[in-house]
Amino acid sequence: MGSEFYNNYIDFVNTFRQNGRKPQIYVCFPPPAWVDNFGITNSLFRDSIIPLIDSVRRVENVLLINWYQLMDTMFAYSDDGIHPLELMELWAVGQLIQF
Repeated sequence: MGSEFYNNYIDFVNTFRQNGRKPQIYVCFPPPAWVDNFGITNSLFRDSIIPLIDSVRRVENVLLINWYQLMDTMFAYSDDGIHPLELMELWAVGQLIQF
C-alpha cells in the first residue's frame, strides 16, 4: 500500500502543476480515527498514512493542513468515530483561516 499511495499522491499533486501552473498546494493529514471502524484504525493513520503524506509534503514543497492535530480531542463530534460531523468540519476550517 505504501509505495502505491505515495506515488499516487505525488502524481495528484503534480497534476495541479501541469502546463507551467504554479498553484499554492495544500496536503492534509486525516483527522484521527477515534475508534476502529470500517477497517480503519488510528494506528493506520498515525503510523502509515500521515508519514507518507508528510513525505509528499516535504518532497513536493507543499503546505500542510493538519486535521489530525486540530481534531485530536473532538471525538464527541463524530457519529461513528471516523467521520467528523459537518458542523465540526466547518468549525475546524474556521480555526485554520483565522488571522
